[in-house]
Amino acid sequence: MEPATQRFFAITELVACLTNYLDRKGISCLMRTSRHLQELCTPVHYRSVPATYRLGKNNILGSAEPILALSKNVHHVRELDLGLIDLVYYFNCIVVHQDCLAGTAGQLPSQPLWLAPPDPHLCSVPPIPPMACLTRIVVDIEPTPTYDSLKTCPYSLPSCRDPKAIFTQVCWILQLSPHLQRVVLKGLRFKDGRDIVLFTTSIFGLEELQELSLSASYWTLIGRSLAPTVFFSCPPSLQALDMELDEYYDQEDEYEDDYGVLDPREPELWERTDEECSLTTTPRRQGPLRHLTSLNLKEVEEIIPDAELISILQHCPNLLDFGMPDIGETQDTDQLAAAIVESCPALNDLTYRNHYQDPMDGAMMLRIMNLLSPQQVRRLRCHETSFTIPGLDAASLFRRHSVTLQTLIFRGCHNVNSKAIQALLVECRGLQVLSTWWTGERHGLCIDLDDAIEFPWRCTSMRTLNLTICVPDEPLNRHLGVEPYYKRSPLTALSAAEKSQFEQLEVLYRQVGTLTQVEVLCLGAVFYNSEGLHPLSKKVRRNSFPGMLSLGDKRTGRPGYLHHLAGLVKLRKFNGSVWAGNDETKVTVGLKEAEWMRKHWPALEFNLIFPLCCSFNDVIRWLGNWP
Repeated sequence: MEPATQRFFAITELVACLTNYLDRKGISCLMRTSRHLQELCTPVHYRSVPATYRLGKNNILGSAEPILALSKNVHHVRELDLGLIDLVYYFNCIVVHQDCLAGTAGQLPSQPLWLAPPDPHLCSVPPIPPMACLTRIVVDIEPTPTYDSLKTCPYSLPSCRDPKAIFTQVCWILQLSPHLQRVVLKGLRFKDGRDIVLFTTSIFGLEELQELSLSASYWTLIGRSLAPTVFFSCPPSLQALDMELDEYYDQEDEYEDDYGVLDPREPELWERTDEECSLTTTPRRQGPLRHLTSLNLKEVEEIIPDAELISILQHCPNLLDFGMPDIGETQDTDQLAAAIVESCPALNDLTYRNHYQDPMDGAMMLRIMNLLSPQQVRRLRCHETSFTIPGLDAASLFRRHSVTLQTLIFRGCHNVNSKAIQALLVECRGLQVLSTWWTGERHGLCIDLDDAIEFPWRCTSMRTLNLTICVPDEPLNRHLGVEPYYKRSPLTALSAAEKSQFEQLEVLYRQVGTLTQVEVLCLGAVFYNSEGLHPLSKKVRRNSFPGMLSLGDKRTGRPGYLHHLAGLVKLRKFNGSVWAGNDETKVTVGLKEAEWMRKHWPALEFNLIFPLCCSFNDVIRWLGNWP
């Protein structure tokens, strides 16, 4: 059972038991206490109502008593979560309630002409008034109910399999809740222009709306204007807008494909024309969204033309957080970047997630960052393929925002070279998340060992670090004709060059050990040949940092530097070139190292270092299998 549902039933049971107890005792003062308790608890109890059917669990709409209690307390409900089955059932309950009122007053029902008709009553459908005081609603019809759920749920109704009917039900419920401040919709399907007009009309009427999150799919023949149309229909009160729009090419309904059609109605038998339903034009807001600070379009598949994107951003003068969509072809990337900054000068959080692997889009993020005022950008997240921006000095760019930068997630840009990563580690004191995904290329988001140890790291607030370090192959790794240090017979004799490289690596390990706040650490070691051009192994998990995971062994003379990482007391995940099953660590890592990790890293997930080991006892057994 969901936690919110558990609380719902637990409070109901508590109040009922206490009331029954006081009734049996017949004590007047305690009865007054009971009544006071009910008056106090009821509004809190019904403030947040979870209604998502779960097979074999207690469900709020699953029996008459909780439905009756809910119908008497709808004026207390402020937050409502609906799954698909519960959405359809709740819609039918509202229709029954309105029909009852209309029958009592001798009037016709008040449902709009575009609304799908109610389902045949295959089960008991009691009246429930609309929850007109809602401030938050979550409608999640994305995870299609299993066939068993649709069959076994006692209140499942036929239109659960009719996406067209479901669309109208969602819009009507929105219109019945004029005080909504937060709306989360998952799994809607836009099949034609009428759906767009109906949805935007419903959103346009929510004058108190502050947050809208829409996850939907749209039929390809609708066109490529859904995201801008929704944007310009949002009321001026909006503060955050998040859209995830996927295109689909088939008009066939997946519900029908999976379950078959139980409801024989055809849409044209219950839909009126657009003119009859007054759904001929899409509402359009004229003024800007002055309260909007977060706009996320990064999951929108449709490519928004430059002019239309600028038109959108010109309506967001106070925007801080921008998730950029794919922009497609543009004549002048510098000009577009300048127009974005001019429209939204306060931007400090930039995100781009590539759909079409267009380097221009990823480059746009850095161009925007470079044009914003100094010490302004807090977060930059860009998932992209390799590209180069002529004339851009990434190290200077990061210094430009070194005081404010907290999160940088990047992949592929050749401008972000070893010196640029050094600037992040050395100068960005407030950096909490740094993830530079190595692309397998010599200067593809790696930091050279020399740069990593040249200056002390000052990013001691780091929570998550994903970093690849380029280490010279010689002399410690695979120097031709020399047995690796960990395979030599005791006492291990190190050459002057080997001692020098160990001294350099020890400085690196000390640098890592200063990150006392780090929780997720992924360190990759990449070894290059003598020319420094090509990595000897692109699979960093097969590599190891010499001596890093070892405490050393005086009997053999092998050095170890694990103790330098004793300050990482919050470490939960340690990944990268730290596998205890490669050639070096099989020899240098044993039970004492595992015990040390358990003592100093109490939250560590062992399975990332010791494969298939979820507990310390598993680690002992795993180590015992090595010869």
